[in-house]
Amino acid sequence: MTRYVANKLPFFFVLLALAASLNVAQIPQDSSVEINGLDITVLNNKINEAEATANGATASASDKLTVANLYMRRANVFYNAGQPQLYKFALGDFRRVLRLQPDNAEAREKADTIVSIYESMSRPVPNNGAKAVDEVNAITFKLKPRLIEFPSDKKIAIDSGTASKDVSYVYEIELSAKRQTNVLIKSNKGDVTFSIYHLRNESSAPIISDAKTWSGFVPESGTYLIKVSSTKDDAEYQLRISLRPQTINSSQVIKRKL
Repeated sequence: MTRYVANKLPFFFVLLALAASLNVAQIPQDSSVEINGLDITVLNNKINEAEATANGATASASDKLTVANLYMRRANVFYNAGQPQLYKFALGDFRRVLRLQPDNAEAREKADTIVSIYESMSRPVPNNGAKAVDEVNAITFKLKPRLIEFPSDKKIAIDSGTASKDVSYVYEIELSAKRQTNVLIKSNKGDVTFSIYHLRNESSAPIISDAKTWSGFVPESGTYLIKVSSTKDDAEYQLRISLRPQTINSSQVIKRKL
């Protein structure tokens, strides 16, 4: 399932209509916002640092352009994510871009698209980004890893998406120490890799780091995270995971890093 798709207005409309039919409530501006799969921590840090520089007494036009570009980057992540709860935040970032770059045609067109969809459905247009000093710093974006599940009759799962330098994708998967795990990732740009973490020790070093392929046994059964990253922007990837029972070879067991 590819999550980043350009010019996806019909799909965008269907998802927003679904959100409306389920009576999705407006998210308070000072609350946390859950994002399925997308880890935008690096991008958010870049925005915060660039914004602090741009708001300084000696800020240059170049500093403001840097902030505008980063807001545009995040706006498009929200816009293309296919997650209805993020559309209002995409609109907010497009509006921030337009305050810094009033002639940015892409930001104008996409902001107008979001507004027109809300209006066509008789829903209130969100005010995100509508004022110079707004709620952006009060929002906490919380990552919810995308759950990988295997069909009952198969032990192969395949997913696709897009990774970038400042946006990773994170999956959650249950793995058994008695099953061999095989992970393979392919990319159109060839620089996408994955790392595997044990959820119980998420803050520790990964048990597999920056790999393109791996076969072996996890050190213990439990919940694991697979983080897909790239050193280039907009790198499309396909992730393939397969499981199979096999007699454990001690040389294949990953020893936990302390």
